[in-house]
Amino acid sequence: MSVTPFRPNKPAPYKSDPYNGTVYVTAAGFEYIDGVEVEQPGFIVLHFSRNGDSVGTYGPYSSMLDAEATALRIAHERNAVLSPPAECCTGGVQ
Repeated sequence: MSVTPFRPNKPAPYKSDPYNGTVYVTAAGFEYIDGVEVEQPGFIVLHFSRNGDSVGTYGPYSSMLDAEATALRIAHERNAVLSPPAECCTGGVQ
């Protein structure tokens, strides 16, 4: 009797679809704590729905590299469009 070795299923290739929203990386900005605006250091990842009526947030991350890795993972998991980093985060370099 021959035994076939286990081969895990390959994940489907990443195919971005604007219908699934857009993923962005941006500077963390501000958060309101007890009604007081507090500056948050670092970067966050945002996943906006196609029509913009909902958003998922991830972070904050201390480095741009960590935030970009998360954005790439989220975009692949949801087949969403991965937007290039915002100018505020790259100093104008794309």
